[in-house]
Amino acid sequence: MFKFITEAAAPNFNAIKDVTLVENKELGTKDMYITGIFIQCLVKNRNGRIYDKMVMEQAVAKYVQERMSDPQGKLRSYGELGHPEGVEINLHRVSHMITELTWQENDVYGKAKLLDTEYGRIATSIIKQGGQLGVSSRGLGELSKGPANQNIVTQFELIAEDIVADPSAPEGYVEGILEGKEYILQGGVYTPVNTKKISRAYEGLENRMESLPKKDVDAYILNAVKKFFKEI
Repeated sequence: MFKFITEAAAPNFNAIKDVTLVENKELGTKDMYITGIFIQCLVKNRNGRIYDKMVMEQAVAKYVQERMSDPQGKLRSYGELGHPEGVEINLHRVSHMITELTWQENDVYGKAKLLDTEYGRIATSIIKQGGQLGVSSRGLGELSKGPANQNIVTQFELIAEDIVADPSAPEGYVEGILEGKEYILQGGVYTPVNTKKISRAYEGLENRMESLPKKDVDAYILNAVKKFFKEI
């Protein structure tokens, strides 16, 4: 089961280090780009999680291949202003597109272009007025307990790098894992699941298996399994 993971708390909150203006000759305007550390590995965060570098290397490579490697140069590496509570990319909230992701030791440095959208203009305005923003990962992952009781991320799929506010108090951020949001992979698509509903379905199947009839056992089991799949 994959859990929804966001990383807004230090050290996984990564402040934007540089802002550059690049002239767009076609439009006669200047585009704003932000750069800095987008992802960190092998560092224990406030929530006690550690990202294995190999796991993140695979996640970043998959992200680049699927969202940043179009032969015609079209990008789908969208990010939003603020973390939404789900894995979907909400186009009306998109503020930027990632244009570069490169590894430097255990960190992933990124470059993103701020877009001329409602949320992109908000981010641009905050930066121009001297506000501090940062970049934070959003994705789906699986966790296991390490020897020191820390959470080790054993699988991870990167969904987006969102722009978030620099907190004066880390407690102002959402906790990294929203336990009510769990997903299963169906046909290549992550689908939210109701874990209580699935638990009830398993309990019902177990109860039916404990009450096998003396006759027509095969037909009984087949019907029990069919009912189980309907219930989930």
